[in-house]
Formats: sequence, structure tokens, C-alpha cells
Amino acid sequence: HKPQHFKINDEVCEHVADALHDIYILTEGKAFSEIWDTCGLANEQVCRVRMFSANQDFRGSLKFGSLAKRYGSDPSIFDEDIIIASSEKFISAVGLTDRSQSDKRSKYASAIASYVKNYDCAPIDIIKCFDNDVSKLRQALIDCNVGYGNKKADMFIRDMVVLGIWNNVKGFESIDVASDINTMKVALRTGIITTAIPL
Repeated sequence: HKPQHFKINDEVCEHVADALHDIYILTEGKAFSEIWDTCGLANEQVCRVRMFSANQDFRGSLKFGSLAKRYGSDPSIFDEDIIIASSEKFISAVGLTDRSQSDKRSKYASAIASYVKNYDCAPIDIIKCFDNDVSKLRQALIDCNVGYGNKKADMFIRDMVVLGIWNNVKGFESIDVASDINTMKVALRTGIITTAIPL
């Protein structure tokens, strides 16, 4: 099989961006509010919840609202020392016991908690350990085998920057839009992406 040749149509990208901007203005941002809803948590809390759960989101099934509610009922669930002591309890506390790959989930929970612990700082401050360079942090998360691949690292960092949790960062232009089957469908249907052979 020959590889598909994809081409990005910059003009269509601009049209789609303009349309989304119009929707944002007309709805005063409400059309996208669920995506950026921090559920009343402070910045440090949002970062903590996201950092310790993003590597558990294997198929986009984890909802931040549910995680925020669990944090509100018991913040110690997301304490790195407690996660390290019993990663299985963390998996249970965030409602993932009945999900697949529980051994891998437990390993990743312990690994990311230990990773943060090694830097002796709160998750919100870990960016400072990388000179506020998100590209360096991104690569470190991917390289240290804590369950963060390209997509999860990009999405976590994007959230921290877009939500204003991390400011004055360097290297943000290296962060990619996380592509999955849904974004590819939208890109193909809108004409953002065209292929040599129609799909």
C-alpha cells in the first residue's frame, strides 16, 4: 500500500478559524465553556488533578468535572506521597478500577507521582524546573516513561497555558494539536485536509 499524501489547505483553515471565532463571540464563549471549565478549583489544584490524571486518559474517557468533584470531596486523593504509597487506591479513588489495563494504570500513577516528587515541588511549579520552557518539559515527560506520550503531553501543557495556569512560557509553538479520529473526520469534512485519494 502506498502512503496517503495529505495536504493542508491554509485558506480553509482561516475560514474555519473565523467561523469558530464568530461562534465564540456570539455565545460569549459559552459554546466552549465545558472545555475550559475548571469547576471552581484554584490553579494549583487544576494542575495537580490534570498532571496526575492525564496519563490515565487512554481513550478520552476521563471527564475533568468528575475528577474535580472527587478532589473536592478528598484532596488527599491527588497527593503524590499517598499515590506513591498506594497507587492502586488512587486508581480506585478516581473511578478507574473497572477500566482496562489496571496494572499499567497503577504503574503510571506511581511513576508520575514519583517523578514530581523527585523535583521537590508542587505540580504547578514543575515548569520552573525546565526554565519555563514547555518544549523541554514535554520531552522530559515523554522520555521518562510515566504514561505521557506526545498527545497526552501536548494536551496537558496546552491546558496549563491556555487556562493561564502557566504564564510567560517558552517553546509553546512546539506544542501540537492532538489529533485523533474525531479531529481527522472534522479536518476531512471541512476540507482543512485533502488527500490524493478521496477518503
